[in-house]
Amino acid sequence: MDYDISQIAHITSGSLSVNVEHSRQIAEISTDTRTIRIGQHTLFVALDGVSRSGAAFIRDAYQKGVRNVVV
Repeated sequence: MDYDISQIAHITSGSLSVNVEHSRQIAEISTDTRTIRIGQHTLFVALDGVSRSGAAFIRDAYQKGVRNVVV
């Protein structure tokens, strides 16, 4: 799968806040920051769980190189 973030925003009917400098092709999707392998090509989807909010892990994803997030 290779989509850019604008295509994903369109598919999900989401709004897009983009820094063109960090816009890259998305090759992987992750809902768990522990599984992020190539951050600059990963879309992190911040899902809410029973006891945690996925948004709490955005900082961890960012530190691993992720620049594209769905909240």
